[in-house]
Amino acid sequence: MRLPIGFTPAPLVLFLDGSFWQVEHDGRNLGVADDLVARGYAVIDLQCRQIGKGGDWHTTLIDVATATDVLPALVEQAAPGRVDLKRIVYLGYSAGGDLALWASRRHRLGSGMPGATSTRPMVAGVVALAPNCHLATAYWVRDRAVAEAHDGGTEEALGRYPAADLATLGQVEIPTVIVHGDRDELLSVAMSRWYAAASAAELIVAPSTGHFDLVDPGAGVWPTIVDALSRVGSRRTASGLSRLAVFLGARNGSDPAHAEMAYAVGRALADRGIELVYGGGGAGLMGRVSQGVIDGGGRVYGVIPRFMVQREWGRVGREPGVEMTVVDTMHERKALMAERAQAFLALPGGLGTLEELFEVWTWQTLALHRKPVGLLNIDGFWDPLVTLLRDIAGAGFLEHATIDQMVVGDQLDNVLERLASVAEDMRTR
Repeated sequence: MRLPIGFTPAPLVLFLDGSFWQVEHDGRNLGVADDLVARGYAVIDLQCRQIGKGGDWHTTLIDVATATDVLPALVEQAAPGRVDLKRIVYLGYSAGGDLALWASRRHRLGSGMPGATSTRPMVAGVVALAPNCHLATAYWVRDRAVAEAHDGGTEEALGRYPAADLATLGQVEIPTVIVHGDRDELLSVAMSRWYAAASAAELIVAPSTGHFDLVDPGAGVWPTIVDALSRVGSRRTASGLSRLAVFLGARNGSDPAHAEMAYAVGRALADRGIELVYGGGGAGLMGRVSQGVIDGGGRVYGVIPRFMVQREWGRVGREPGVEMTVVDTMHERKALMAERAQAFLALPGGLGTLEELFEVWTWQTLALHRKPVGLLNIDGFWDPLVTLLRDIAGAGFLEHATIDQMVVGDQLDNVLERLASVAEDMRTR
């Protein structure tokens, strides 16, 4: 354990450098710890038995489970008051990324599995760097390393892969960020894309970044990793909802109350540590909600098609906390927003707002995602739509239960609380 000077209490990072579970590749990336300690983190470089040092599919998992269970209390005994035990983050790299994700999901394991627990681990969030997040795929790509770690391949050791494979553990329940380079030469970013879509984890694909760049504090991707650690370790994300997609108009509309409410929504998201995911516009209600987040010191993730940028419809400048992604098509825009968000909320808007709303709602009814959808019904704006939907249900083209699944309300605090509650329920089903 390494403690920073002058930061009390400090957030605690448990760092797992997986090294393909093998001693021969144990890189011990101490530069990571040096940098994080200088930034005010307490860091434990967590070592477990690896292949060549008594490790296998059982002992390695038991080591990680035991360490994450007992270390917080041992830290408090060794350095009373120096570490904030409500801000524990698992940081894992490569196979260690797999272990970090797995350690945060142990309460989802079946009984009798190594490391299984009935209690959710005491961790605020996870950052996984190029994780081995689909062992069956990794087995076929890098047969020897995965097979050695599990005493056999998927054919010989079928019962062991479910114990360690993230593919079986459902959606994430705490803030979880995966960072993967688009030029990773060892583990394909396709695995992380697949896992993020299946688990509702946030995925950041780092451009022009290879596998080893992710543990180099001098690499261009490092500030992104540090930012992810800060976000998942924030107490304010404890509500269970850390990223909300907001659909709303690119115009202000005729009622000034709508612009005022859009700004208030942005400030409320910033206050709660909830990242705004939106369409990247700089005008109308889109501009107001994003400005509210920025003024409140929150985070904004915008996705905007290239043609809109060319028409100068997007946010301009490089404000702190704003990340903008430019895509080629409207389809890509909506797909990225849906992938990033944990829930969806529609404010007043026009055709584009309706299109986005009905698409994600349709995907929910088809079980293509398990994320709640809501309407902020300012001054009864959405009443005609709700009435139309009930008429459609009455005509036999829609189930009334489908309408009831929508979170609808005119009080922002209540709607956000209900979205967070439904998101948590959907993740744990």
